[in-house]
Amino acid sequence: MVRFIFSLIVTSSIALAKLTFSSHPQQPIQDDGIQVISPIRDALVKSYVIPEVLDDFYPTFTLYIAYPPTHTTTRLGNNVTTNHTWTTPVLEFHHLSRPPMSPMPALQTENVYTVALTDPDSRNHDGSRSEMCHWIVSNLSNMELSPEYHPFELEHNVDDYSPTPIRTFTPEVLVPYLAPWTHNGTDPHRLVFVLLEGNSSTANNVTVPRDRKDWGYGERGYGVRDWATENGLHVVGANFFWVENGGW
Repeated sequence: MVRFIFSLIVTSSIALAKLTFSSHPQQPIQDDGIQVISPIRDALVKSYVIPEVLDDFYPTFTLYIAYPPTHTTTRLGNNVTTNHTWTTPVLEFHHLSRPPMSPMPALQTENVYTVALTDPDSRNHDGSRSEMCHWIVSNLSNMELSPEYHPFELEHNVDDYSPTPIRTFTPEVLVPYLAPWTHNGTDPHRLVFVLLEGNSSTANNVTVPRDRKDWGYGERGYGVRDWATENGLHVVGANFFWVENGGW
């Protein structure tokens, strides 16, 4: 299995690698008459990430987030304190429909990915919510589709290897990482990492939000959902944690 890890802590270099809960019942998606149940989606529904932050969707990628200095990971709703999230995280994502060591799919290098981090529980001085943009990394290519990253398969299928060049993309930090924070005495915030998929025609045209607050729309109720729609990106994965001030 091939993994993406993009480390942007100091030099923005890229490296490969890894409010309150409700007792909502599981709400499976109806897909051609078949109930599709996803543990990832279920966690997002339970925490109201769906529908407050994202429209309902069926996750096709897992998204793993880690903060190496503190060994903190994002696990679909775990609790974290702000002293563990002050550095830029690293990330990786994997396609859910492809088991390890399964035959390599046909190359589809037109797919390009963006990871965005948003805080839907950020507050204004009057106590009202104002969704905050904390990080955007764009132009991530799906290297899982590249033969050079499948040593096992190359070893056993040398005759199938084609040296045809594969288009690669240079990851771009559109919005630098902003460490999350909460005020003392306030409820924990949901920090939501969203994996967005587009194609090569949209990769170079992703716009930078005009402001972090309300994702630059200047009105309450706007956020990553609106920005993704505006840029022709659709959600294929997500992860999140609850963060509260403390630990220093």
